[in-house]
This record gives sequence, structure tokens and C-alpha cells, in this order.
Amino acid sequence: MSEKMPGKELVVAKTLHCEHRSFTKTLFRKSKVPITLFSNGTLYTDSNDPLSHESTRQINIKGATVRYHFSNEGHKFTYRVSTIISLVSSLLLFGLAMAWTDRILIGDLGNGTGDLLQHLFYFWPVIVWIIIDFARDRIGEQEKLEITYEKDKTILLKGDLPFQGEHNFSAMMICISIATTAIVISPEDGLSVLLFGLLFWGVILYSLFSVLGWFLATHEEDKERSHQDLIQFYFAIMNIKEGEIKVEQFENKEDFKNIISMKEKLTVYQKILDQSKASKDIFTSNSPSLVVIAIGATTEYLMMRACESLGVTRKKNARPTLQTFIHEYQTKAKMDDKNISQVNLIREYRNRATHSFNIDWDESIIVMKQFTNFVEWYAQEYANIFEE
Repeated sequence: MSEKMPGKELVVAKTLHCEHRSFTKTLFRKSKVPITLFSNGTLYTDSNDPLSHESTRQINIKGATVRYHFSNEGHKFTYRVSTIISLVSSLLLFGLAMAWTDRILIGDLGNGTGDLLQHLFYFWPVIVWIIIDFARDRIGEQEKLEITYEKDKTILLKGDLPFQGEHNFSAMMICISIATTAIVISPEDGLSVLLFGLLFWGVILYSLFSVLGWFLATHEEDKERSHQDLIQFYFAIMNIKEGEIKVEQFENKEDFKNIISMKEKLTVYQKILDQSKASKDIFTSNSPSLVVIAIGATTEYLMMRACESLGVTRKKNARPTLQTFIHEYQTKAKMDDKNISQVNLIREYRNRATHSFNIDWDESIIVMKQFTNFVEWYAQEYANIFEE
């Protein structure tokens, strides 16, 4: 892994390397490391190379052997039973926490030494859940992306365990239960209650905003900035490894001719396209998804420059996305419905390509045509800003 960000290369995909999937272990050490894949085949992390003992290295996957391994339950029966126990214990804790809260509020359960065992009775599911949380990492095997490069050097990117969603749900129920009981046992002194209340509601609001951020990250422009699952990251790597566009890829040779024709047509506007680093990947990628991603990134850059030329002042909390630039542009100048449709079509296909990598060549050609028309319009309106 390189420790320095490659200069202005197009970001193709992002994922998270998970050293383990235990929530309890995460309380004591960081487990997730962001990994970024660039259009030139470079894998990058902003951490100090968590995937090996070497302090500095740069990996280019174009000449590497890449294998994806699905997650494994290990001892199938034991693992599935442990998952069920994890869910049941979290739900039991929630019910017992409510019952414990009632007894505390009515004064039926005190703080005496004799009440200790009764208190423990209500929270035994937490102990069971923690044991299961540790055991899952030992019983099951995480999904893995094995990358072999440079004379049999290998790194492993690790993802989720089987039934990860179910275990995540149980962890959420445990947190809700503990938060509820924490309110009840807070001291009754005014200042202490105030401080605890502020802390508690701070945690609640932070959690709500985190969930909202996760939800928004699955929609529209944020798709291209969210982290993909490991298997989607694998598809992105394989797309880059395929190389340049070749006529043999097309069942209909006319499609290949159309692409070459559009490439020649855009050569007239090369000075404009060269301002965007991503534009070089439009006709040098063998993957239709990567072609669409490159077109989307180039369109986004051109719209940003158009907004700047109009003197648009961007809000501090505005995300620098194509959707944002479309809205900002329309506050200063009129954009024909035809041009808006072209840009929106590019945006929609780019989001799909970034998130799923399932664009075919027919769809890619449609986006290329819209992009060619957009560049022609753009050249008439704003070519002068590239002559500065």
C-alpha cells in the first residue's frame, strides 16, 4: 500500500478492510481500514499499511492475481446456533431491561448487597452475547480478497462474516437496552442528571445522524462516495484488470465503430477534456462501467467549472457533486431541458456503475452519446474559460 495519495487519479471504488468483526474487540482497538481503488490500478490506504509488516509499498493490481473467497461458517451447525443465540439474547436483554427498569422505578429493587444477584439476573444475556461475539470470529471465516503481486507477495482484504446483518441487529438491540437502563440508574442530583442527560441525548443524536448519513449514502450522488461490499470491490478490480477497449468484445462491430467515431468527434474538444484527469479513462478502459464512471467524473468537473465562471458561491455544507452543480448552475443561468436530461442521464448511470458495476456496452454507448452532445454544448458556452 502506498502512504501517499496518487495525484488526481479517478477513484473507482472504496471498501473497508475489517481485521475482525467483533463489536467487543472494536471497543479496544480500531478494526476497520478504508481502502481506495484508483483508475490506474493503485490500491491506497491512509493508514500506515495495516495489511502487512512493510512500512511503505505501492500495489498496482493490473499485474496481480486476484481471488475472492466467500465467507465460511466453519462448523455450520455451531455457527448458526450461535447466531440464533446472539439474536435471542439481545431480545431477551431488551425485555429484561424493561422489567428491571420497572422494579427500580417503583422501588422494588434496591442497591443493597442482597439485591446484587437479582440485578445480575436481569443482565445475564449481555454476558452470553459477548461470549458469542468473541466466538463468531473463531468459528467462522470472513470473506476475503486475496491479492498476489510481485513474486508471490500476498495481501488479504477481509470483509464480513456469515449472517453479519443479523449480528449487527443484535448489537443494536444491546445498545438500546443498555442506554435505557443507563437513564434509570442516573443520579438524582440536578447537575448530575443534567450532565448525564446531555451526554445521553448527544449519543442518541449522533447515532441518529449516523444512521441518516448511512441511509443517504445509499442514494443518488453519495453512492459513489460510500464504501462498497468486498465482492463489489472485487468486481471493480477485475474491471480494471481487463485492459483497453478491443473490437473482439463487441458482438456487433458497429458498436465498436460508434465508439471510435465518438472518440474522433471529441478530439476536437481535447483541450477542454484534458482539464479533467478522469477523461483519459473514457476510451482507455475495457470495462463499460469504468467508462461511465469516467464520463460522470468528467461531466462533474466541467459543470463545476461552469458554476465557477458564473460566480456561484457554494454553501459550506453543500456536497461537491454533479447534482449540486446542476442546481447551482440553474440559479445563475438557464439550462435547456435537453441539456439537463443529458446530464441527469449521465449522473444516474454513473451512480449505478459506481455502486454495482453492472453497466453493459449498449448502456455505455448511450451515455457516451449523451456526453458527446453535452461537450458540444459546453464548448459553445464555456470553452473560453479553458483558454485562460
